[in-house]
Amino acid sequence: MIKLLDKMPAGTKKKLAEGLGWRSMSRVSHILAPKGKKGHRPISKVLAAKIAEILVIDFNVLDKIESDRDIAETLHAVSKLEKVLDDITKIGRRSK
Repeated sequence: MIKLLDKMPAGTKKKLAEGLGWRSMSRVSHILAPKGKKGHRPISKVLAAKIAEILVIDFNVLDKIESDRDIAETLHAVSKLEKVLDDITKIGRRSK
């Protein structure tokens, strides 16, 4: 999707954020971050359909990005859990 957006006219990311009802373009950046990179957020099929509609592109183009969204969403949840566990470890055990 990053390559696709790079080929589109300037302002496309802003148009996408506005079309999705997002106040910040940073959310667009999160869905554009490559898998495995900090900030990456998988997109649901519903969101992919909305993006395709806003950008007037074929939904199947987006479907190839996250071919198995269930796995992507599970990995995202695991990543968030790992971060929480790391934070707990950094804080350490609290004494009574």
